[in-house]
Amino acid sequence: MKKLVKLSVLCTTAIMLAACGSKDKASTAATTSETTNSTVQTEEMSEASASEENAEAVTVEDLGEGSFFVSTEAGTSENGEIPVFYATEGLTDAQIGYTAEGFDGALLVYIYLDGAIAEITQITELTAATFDLNEGNGGINVGMHTVQFMQFTDNAPTTEPVAVKTAHYEVQPS
Repeated sequence: MKKLVKLSVLCTTAIMLAACGSKDKASTAATTSETTNSTVQTEEMSEASASEENAEAVTVEDLGEGSFFVSTEAGTSENGEIPVFYATEGLTDAQIGYTAEGFDGALLVYIYLDGAIAEITQITELTAATFDLNEGNGGINVGMHTVQFMQFTDNAPTTEPVAVKTAHYEVQPS
C-alpha cells in the first residue's frame, strides 16, 4: 500500500513539473484566454450577486410554506403583533432575533429588511437565530420596519417567489 501511495505522489509530481516546465506561445495564449474567461465569469457572478443584494422585496405578504416571527426584548411578532426595539442614543449596530420553521430545505431563504437583502441562509427545521441591524441597512433607524423571508425557484431572486413570509417591528428611542 505504501509503495502505491509513493508511486502516485511521484507520478503527480512528475506531471506537475513537466507541465510547468514548458511554455510555448500556444500555452501562453491558452493561459491568457483562460484568465480572460475567468475574469468575465467572475464579473458576471459579481453582477448576479449585486442584483441579489439590491433586489426589491415583493409586496406579497404571505405565500407558500414556512413561518417565522421576529423577537425583541419587548416581545415577538407572533399573531401579527409588532414588537418594539428600543434604541439608545449613539447605537450603531444591534441584532434582532427570529424563529423560523417549515421552509423548503432545498432552497435558500433570502431575508429582506425594508426591501433590501439582509442575509441569505438555509432553514428547514425549527431555527432560532439573529440578523444584524445597523446604520448601513437602516434597521436601527427609528420607525416601522418590515422583514420578509423569501424563497425563489432555483434560488434565483430574479424569478417569482415560491414562499414569502412577512413580519414587522418598530424601533423607538429609549
